[in-house]
Amino acid sequence: MSTTPIATYEDVKKYDMEALIAFMKGKFGLTENELGIFRDQGIDGESFLMLNEERFKECNIRMGPRAKLVNLINKLNNQKQSGATGFSREPTGLVHIFIDNPNIEIEGKQLISNLENVYEDQLYIDYGRLLKTVLNGRQIGDNPVIVGSCPPTNDSIWRELENLGCQVTVFDQNELGASISDAIQEHKRPGIIVVVSGDGDYRPVLRRALLRDWIVEIWFWDHGMSQHCKWINVPYRPDLQTRITYLDSYYTLFMYAYGRENSRDKKFLEINGDAVETWGNEQVMECYMNLNTFCWWYKPDGHSFHMYFDNLEQWREAKCWVKKIYPEVHEFQKGRYLMLTFFHIALHLLLIVFCCFFERKQLDLEFGISTILWFVIPSIYTYYTIDELGDIPLFCPSNYPYKNSKLLHLCQIRIANLICMWIMFVITLIATIIMCVPEKTYKDMVGIDNDGRD
Repeated sequence: MSTTPIATYEDVKKYDMEALIAFMKGKFGLTENELGIFRDQGIDGESFLMLNEERFKECNIRMGPRAKLVNLINKLNNQKQSGATGFSREPTGLVHIFIDNPNIEIEGKQLISNLENVYEDQLYIDYGRLLKTVLNGRQIGDNPVIVGSCPPTNDSIWRELENLGCQVTVFDQNELGASISDAIQEHKRPGIIVVVSGDGDYRPVLRRALLRDWIVEIWFWDHGMSQHCKWINVPYRPDLQTRITYLDSYYTLFMYAYGRENSRDKKFLEINGDAVETWGNEQVMECYMNLNTFCWWYKPDGHSFHMYFDNLEQWREAKCWVKKIYPEVHEFQKGRYLMLTFFHIALHLLLIVFCCFFERKQLDLEFGISTILWFVIPSIYTYYTIDELGDIPLFCPSNYPYKNSKLLHLCQIRIANLICMWIMFVITLIATIIMCVPEKTYKDMVGIDNDGRD
């Protein structure tokens, strides 16, 4: 779907204040209060064309509508310059982006699948982040063009375009060359053409762009780029060449994997919390970009989240980042409660061994120390874990609305540990008291003669 200017420079210049407000109403996301600012400030069409981002900021116009208005004013002023002077050799520095969706996706998946040991059908491109990567902080000149399929609704490109005040123009696969040709004709001053494709069929139109003093950048995968893109033969002008940037060095900025990792070669962080319900690729990639590593994640259900990493250091850094940005999430430290259970069993068995192989008088000191330890350990454990699972009741009722079934299992293991610890303390305390009773008195109490007979 292609877009056309909604008004010309001369049209807008003739608007009085009310006509300008009527023109803007419903088109740029302006609220009634923001439209009222134009009326309060006495802004008509001619003065509107003189405004810039700083002036809109002074008027308290929000970022989204402000970006769209600045983009419109730039386009209208470009119309004026083009109409007055025709073609000009003076560059604008504005970037015009053309993306060959199937081309970049097919070649990219083949490469990254081998690099990251992931299935091709688990790999995806975030086109908003791709747009941001090739734009590289520069100003966009027109709506970006994508040939092939339209990016999905959860792609960050829609938010990125809203911030830029643009829309995406989507064509069939055969329309990319025609779109580049249209841009050369419509814009009277040369800018920067960014083609995200390695197809050599675009060489003729790119040659025309170079001859009109446009800068042409090719962003694509090294292994899949046609030699016709790397070297464009411009007669008598060997200095006119495309600028090549290989996406191989940038793929972690815009490509990601989604799905379960089954090789068990990677560490994974599993997190849980109310915030996870609204998490998507945009939030997760922000974390991975901070770590400068490839993004691979999986959402097995609505309340938990798996994030995969190559090593323990990345895992720790990601955990710290998640806890800092989203303090409401809960981390599953797998095996912690279960290890305590095995620890209790081992101590019980050790106590039985002592009782079987040592005489009573040799166990007095050991049982005394054990009693103290078995009071200190459960006390510390109870203090630090009593509220560890948030509002979940201590005894884990089955009718409680758990966010995740694993929370119920963790709660049950935790309460089992607590019960075992305190039972162990009571048993050890009773045994210690018995050990404090003199041996002769103990034998008399249980009816044992001094020679060991009943």
